[in-house]
Amino acid sequence: MSSKRILVLSGPGGNGHRSAAKMIKETFSRRYPDHKVITEDVIDIANMFFKFALGIYDNLLKADPKFIKYGFNFLNNINSDKSLIQFFPRTINLMADLLEKIDPDMIVSVHSGINYFIAEAMKQLGWHKKRPFVIVCTDLTDNFLNSWVNTESDLMIGFLDQTKKQLVDYGMPAEKIKVLGGPPVNPVFSDNTLAKSEARKKFGLEEDKFTVLIMSGGIGLKTIHTFTKQLVNSSLPVQLLVCCGKNEKLKEKVDKLVQHTKKPVKVFGFTNEVHNMMDAADVIVTKPGPGVIAEAIVKELPIVLDNICEVMPQEFGNIDYVISNGVGKKVCELSRFHNHIASFIYNEEELPKMRGNMKRLKKTESSDKLSDWLLKIAMEGVTEEFLQEEINEKKILI
Repeated sequence: MSSKRILVLSGPGGNGHRSAAKMIKETFSRRYPDHKVITEDVIDIANMFFKFALGIYDNLLKADPKFIKYGFNFLNNINSDKSLIQFFPRTINLMADLLEKIDPDMIVSVHSGINYFIAEAMKQLGWHKKRPFVIVCTDLTDNFLNSWVNTESDLMIGFLDQTKKQLVDYGMPAEKIKVLGGPPVNPVFSDNTLAKSEARKKFGLEEDKFTVLIMSGGIGLKTIHTFTKQLVNSSLPVQLLVCCGKNEKLKEKVDKLVQHTKKPVKVFGFTNEVHNMMDAADVIVTKPGPGVIAEAIVKELPIVLDNICEVMPQEFGNIDYVISNGVGKKVCELSRFHNHIASFIYNEEELPKMRGNMKRLKKTESSDKLSDWLLKIAMEGVTEEFLQEEINEKKILI
């Protein structure tokens, strides 16, 4: 059996899409080392205006998340991906050039804003219906952008039944959707684990002090400073790990805030050490992004969701998912944040109960299952048998 080449395309929009591409590559390379996953960020082939269009989400989110809902509604009303292609014929040509250069056996998209461009580029190359095109929707629940759906793709993969329902409502045939049963997570979160004392030592923290991890994905929202300030100025016996993502101005501000505190506080910019930071923490404070929620569940790390900052429309369902499954809380008023952390510290039953719920909820096999599906498609295409039957979750024998 010849080695297969799978191209995974991502783009900007927080860091979740790029993380999904990395997750696929990491899982696949471990599970099927004789085959190859190539990841590409479409921002690298976009012209200046298209880069601005793709990057506007990140810029709005960094400035003030309350603006996102207006952009979201606008993009959903015009079905942005489909509408934009007529204005960027050069980008379609560049996409086709990229595909032809890499010459993959199948193409996977993990971004909602590029799917029509991929489909048009494949038509230009004569690959349509000859090489599989699969879309992996990285939103966890529902109410996400309708541009995820492209009926010319061979398959869409969602994480939950709720995801599938939304995809069907947006026009994707139900028979062309497969559901993993849980969000896939990069295997470094399940197999690269440190004991709490070891992880805290790694980051220069005290080994026996309650530890709070504060972050908000790759963008770095300004509420990170707000939460850090409240805990630094509180009497609570805590130490902090603070991740500011790619927001350099925010990091400078937080560094200045904690410069003279007696509490142990470690401040980071963008880092690839989040999995071990989660090992060090007793609780995580974060925005309700699907990726970090799934990662925290795998780590059995109770969650406090930032509901002070404007929640993006596609993430409303994530809050319900966390609360209804008993794996975290939400902060709607800053005055309640201190009480939530205090409750975690002094209520001996609260954290163990949440960790127990996480143990039942986590699906560490989802990333393996996704890799199995992708390889089977690369080898055989999207067959009727595949669409109608569950794939054996054991490793495919090649």
